Amino acid sequence: MPELPASSSSPEPLQPRLDGFFVREWRPEGGRIRGAFLLLHGMESHSGWFADLAPRLTADGWAVFAPDQPGWGQSPGRRGHLGGYRDLLERISGLASELRESHGRLHLAGMSWGGLAALYAALRRGWLFDSLALLAPGIFSRRDLAPASRLLAAGAILAGRRDILLNPVFRPEDFTSRPEWREFIRTDAERTRRVDASFCLETLKMRRFVRETAGKRRLPPALCLLAGRDRIIDNQAVAALCRRAGIQVEALPDAAHSLIFENPAATAGFLARQAAAREASGNPAPTRPTWLVGPGAVGGALASLLSFGRQPTGLLSRPGRSGRLRGGFRLQAGSAWRQSAGALVYAETAAALPPRPALVILAVKSFSLPAALAALAGKIPADAAIAAIGNGVLSEAAIAKSFPRHSVIAAVLCAGLETLAPGVVSWPDDRGGLAAAMYQGDAELAREAWQGAMTATGMESHWFAGPRAAERLKWSKLMLNAGFNALNALTGWSSAGILRQPDCGKLAVRAMREGFQVMRALSLAPVDLPGFQVARLGLLLRLPPSLARALLARRPAPEREAAFSMRQDFLKRR
Repeated sequence: MPELPASSSSPEPLQPRLDGFFVREWRPEGGRIRGAFLLLHGMESHSGWFADLAPRLTADGWAVFAPDQPGWGQSPGRRGHLGGYRDLLERISGLASELRESHGRLHLAGMSWGGLAALYAALRRGWLFDSLALLAPGIFSRRDLAPASRLLAAGAILAGRRDILLNPVFRPEDFTSRPEWREFIRTDAERTRRVDASFCLETLKMRRFVRETAGKRRLPPALCLLAGRDRIIDNQAVAALCRRAGIQVEALPDAAHSLIFENPAATAGFLARQAAAREASGNPAPTRPTWLVGPGAVGGALASLLSFGRQPTGLLSRPGRSGRLRGGFRLQAGSAWRQSAGALVYAETAAALPPRPALVILAVKSFSLPAALAALAGKIPADAAIAAIGNGVLSEAAIAKSFPRHSVIAAVLCAGLETLAPGVVSWPDDRGGLAAAMYQGDAELAREAWQGAMTATGMESHWFAGPRAAERLKWSKLMLNAGFNALNALTGWSSAGILRQPDCGKLAVRAMREGFQVMRALSLAPVDLPGFQVARLGLLLRLPPSLARALLARRPAPEREAAFSMRQDFLKRR
């Protein structure tokens, strides 16, 4: 049986901001550390399985960190239990934030089930990672459980017994063809041999999110390495999803599932090559910059995300405010955070912004729009597109009047953002995204400018086309605001909290119902927005208000109790 190499550092766990789960770490001996790897283990394995791979990365100058998920390896917790895939995300991203702050560069990699978790984390919070590597990822599995265990899992979940333990079907021979590693797996005292129904259910949810979202959100530069003789993973299905998501796929033709045992040298080289390519890329080929007008929650979040995507960006703020922002923006999402790069240019006059922008984004409230347009008069080149990200349905008309020869884009942002302090933007639930449509001008130029910038943010972005697309887009967002913004400003309740209160919920329903009636009178059909099925909402609101409220209240709402933009203005006495 092979001996696992000892860690070159203390076996004591790190102390993340969250619960103190065990983290193995390997550091290069002397010299400069190039950056860090965060490695995620599989369903039956633990961080110790990386002990042959990690020293090969440290020899190349990388620090390596591999956590044991709670209940796996040396971490405390119920064996084989996953309470929620969102909790998993919080643990991964909280640790990632700390490693990024201490090491500058951070590359994420996961094997088997850990590959699924890594892809999920990168789709949700790709702005935390410089690259992503998937090692035989468990996105599509040939088999996880025996048929009898599948039936038992389904019955346990329906009965509310998510703690029922189940036996995976894998044998050491499924993991590796090498006899010495088969013996190691067979005798590994820390190997997880049983998982519970909760783990199975949460894994199914995570797989569903990944399959539905891949290709809709931008990932960091990503590679997938498959094992040609894999008995566990459906390589064909995984490769098809990776192509849809823009992930480059390679394979070791003669390798079994556990690449870290089959060919650790080739696997380490694959990881190091991906990370080094990202490091060597530096800044991308010069692109025309983006101007952002308004450093509030929306402008600050977009500025941060653009800087993470290495997009040249200039931020125009009110006089006297730019000095408080020169340290950059801190973007927070749950337990994750990241400080924006220093590449942002802060200015109080348009003349000080980077020249010749391709896109100008107005992230200001409707009542601040006239002043913003006046400040930009004569400063925007004729071949730049102008987009207003706001809720006002008349903003685009005002822009077109001030800039009649420019391309104008109608845009909305569906995300709960809040400014906690100057330069600190909170994004409690990092779902949602951006949607845009053409209002006036050169559609090809506008779409190219918009998508070029939005791709750099990593947010999900949709472009709508067709007759009156801009009006349909803005009015669809207005329907969501009409029901909840004013009530949230008065009560502080989230949309779910409002709907749980019969009187308040019926008031929200009536407001949205009236809005949809106006849309129909204007011959405007609603469109679905990122994270919100507005068209289906319009149909549901044709039911009696009490019934519509009750049905909406039963739907799980992703956001926590939060201050919407109107409440933020109300509390700040604007």
